[in-house]
Amino acid sequence: EITNRLSGGVPFAQAQLYGAAAWTPLDIKAGADGANTLTLPKLGDGLYKLRLGLRPKDDSKPPIAADAWVTVAEPRESAIGLFTPRGRDAFYAGESFWIGVGLIAIGKPIPAGTALHVDLVDAGSRRFPLLKETLDGAVKDRATRILRLDGGATLHLAPGRYRVEATLGSVGSRPLIFDLASPEQKTHFANVMMGKYSSYGERYGQVLRTGRGADELARELVDQGCNGFKGMAYDMDRVVRADAVIEQVVRERPELGPWEAYAQPSGRDRFLNACVRHNLRFWENLFTYNDTSLPRGDNILAACGRYAGLEVHSMQHSPAFQGVCLYDEIYWRSLNDGVPVVTAFEQALELNYRAKHRDLTSAKAMKALDRYVGRPPEQRNIQDLETFRTYPAYEDECWRLWCDQLVGSVKTVMPSSRNMVLNRYWGGNGGNISANGREEDVYARLEIAACVMYKDGGYGDRPVFAPMQADVMRVAGKRDVW
Repeated sequence: EITNRLSGGVPFAQAQLYGAAAWTPLDIKAGADGANTLTLPKLGDGLYKLRLGLRPKDDSKPPIAADAWVTVAEPRESAIGLFTPRGRDAFYAGESFWIGVGLIAIGKPIPAGTALHVDLVDAGSRRFPLLKETLDGAVKDRATRILRLDGGATLHLAPGRYRVEATLGSVGSRPLIFDLASPEQKTHFANVMMGKYSSYGERYGQVLRTGRGADELARELVDQGCNGFKGMAYDMDRVVRADAVIEQVVRERPELGPWEAYAQPSGRDRFLNACVRHNLRFWENLFTYNDTSLPRGDNILAACGRYAGLEVHSMQHSPAFQGVCLYDEIYWRSLNDGVPVVTAFEQALELNYRAKHRDLTSAKAMKALDRYVGRPPEQRNIQDLETFRTYPAYEDECWRLWCDQLVGSVKTVMPSSRNMVLNRYWGGNGGNISANGREEDVYARLEIAACVMYKDGGYGDRPVFAPMQADVMRVAGKRDVW
């Protein structure tokens, strides 16, 4: 027997102003044949989340509801709105940035001589005029003013929360609220939380996908004493704007002002904003597919380089962004890769090795080693050994080619970036020296040498791994060792 638990349920409706936490109950009356009448009170102009649902007769059961974005606005002849680049809502004291002021004419032009005022208001309600003028000419459709705050001006503002208010004649804007944070660090030590193999990596991935929880994550990391975080997400598409539909809803209601005032940052941009707000430095992890093989082949390396450049370009606007972890846990060969991937890498390796050593193949190099070790010492030909060594030497070179490709792309976009890799080491004796690429090749163009090591079974504790590893990683020159 099927039981309809919603039978006899009571319909309900709520509205939540965009950016607010409270819900306003709405009057809804049930009618015949499932029809209901919804009456909107005087909510005030704005964007609202409308929730319609049904509460079961049994109070112990949860209600069922659906949400939709709606707009409410009185008819008017003009509108004004405020926005920042990429929807940023946090800046550093001493940072230069700009605020956009968008004007929209509705139905007829905004006449010349209309007053345009923009004020910065601090937490104590003190007002600092940013713009006070009258329009030189009529605005027929829309117009934009850019107000630039240079670093000298923002350096003289106390850290805290500010709002920007604008008026166009008698029409006011929705306030633009932002935080100004101090960039000063409490310590010179880098207390960096790695997202790899921790709950923070999964939480960061959820922020990327949904845009929710960014501020809570950044605040929790700082509360634990961290001043840096390295992201960890297995998704390669990390620019997700989950609420982009809001922009289209506002586009269709010019009375609310320019849609840019409601621009929806991606989940990662929201996290970068939170990093600035809480003074948390950030590194993104680029290639992080678990236990993968070293990419090889000119076309594959070029594609990886393009991806790295695009990723850095999408983050360099934020002062919290420091650079990238090029990759983590990459091996020379991995059984986790699919057959097409392994085939492409192996073919590229063989063809490029032959191109570098015209008279050789990998098979000839291996046979040369067989000849060398298969003969008595007095009959060995040193040339056989030298022939063989060209092959592992080229394997080492492949690590340099991979790292150089990525670093070159990253530095082209952001020369000031400070980058790293999480080089995979083993904990057993000998496995902590050039296990996956020589340190001289892997760390050659990086500012930070870092590694990852864990045990997959019964080796026991390794109390001296860290101090030994620091010395191994320093052979590649002067740089930070994490």
